[in-house]
Amino acid sequence: GKPPRLLHDLARNGVPSPDGNSFAYTSNQDTTIWIGDSSGTEARLLFAGASGLSFPYLLWSADSKRLLYQRKQYAPSNSSVSAAKEEMEKQYRWAYECADAVTGKVLASVAGIRFDSACLLSGEKMLFIRWDHVEKRQSYSIWEVQINNLDGRFQSAPRILSDFAGGTVAALSASSDGVEVAVGWDKDYASVSVADLSRSAPALVSVSRLTHDLQSAYPHAWTPGGNAVLFESNHNGRFGIYKQQVGSRSAEMITSFPRDSIMPQVVPGGKWILFAVQKNASENSYSKSSFALYRIPIAGGSAEEVPIGGPLDEFRCPLATTGPCVLRQTIGHQQLVYFALDP
Repeated sequence: GKPPRLLHDLARNGVPSPDGNSFAYTSNQDTTIWIGDSSGTEARLLFAGASGLSFPYLLWSADSKRLLYQRKQYAPSNSSVSAAKEEMEKQYRWAYECADAVTGKVLASVAGIRFDSACLLSGEKMLFIRWDHVEKRQSYSIWEVQINNLDGRFQSAPRILSDFAGGTVAALSASSDGVEVAVGWDKDYASVSVADLSRSAPALVSVSRLTHDLQSAYPHAWTPGGNAVLFESNHNGRFGIYKQQVGSRSAEMITSFPRDSIMPQVVPGGKWILFAVQKNASENSYSKSSFALYRIPIAGGSAEEVPIGGPLDEFRCPLATTGPCVLRQTIGHQQLVYFALDP
């Protein structure tokens, strides 16, 4: 019930020792490590990093006698590289280290170990979150390693326990009995909502969420009569075409390919659903030439390609009950050509 009080300002990564007598923290952009007592009246410098050296993460040993920490050394290459994040990350050298909390003597060091969060199980096993950045994609995984409880040396090779697709993972912790582990998983996704249109204002009213899973979904069309929404979702790892009734909690898969399927449109008359399918599953870019046009009966059945005699760019179908859809092609980054499309 007591109000919080300031121990030290301009400090980061504050972590209390298991015995409750001390706490460690970093300052000066993580370039120094300090040890303070629980009252906050005294603090002593344990490490002052050399130029380009920092300590972005700290963890106490189970007996409160040692500090386990992440060592980050700036080591730029001689080649001229861009300022992209991946290239910047290549200019750092990472290491796990363990040091005596009184003398600062380094007891163990393992190069190439990158972690943003960690915890100890029974003092002899360390779990840590590893972060990787490869080809503009970032990934997070949880690893386990046996350590010596006297000096923090690795007693085994680290092994992966779990990985996470997309988002960022942080704040690793374990229950006191070491049975359960918790992390914070921050994952961005898009959901679909529906609303009534008030024409007098105009305004959207009675807004309600339609999709409720933690995967991205993007709406494109309504079924005839306005009872269901057509959208693409990466519910199964790749984007597929789905239909969901308004008021329902679950979606029905219309079609799925081993490649991304996107942009469902209902043709005038309501007989067909048009959509785009990626030609090559290994192709990363969504270029105009990387998709083909397909159709599938709205009542169900097999999907088939619609020949259009050229590359697919954009296409839309009107809300009218008769008439053509419209297809667009781009010519040499100079012209936009529009075609009437009979699906």
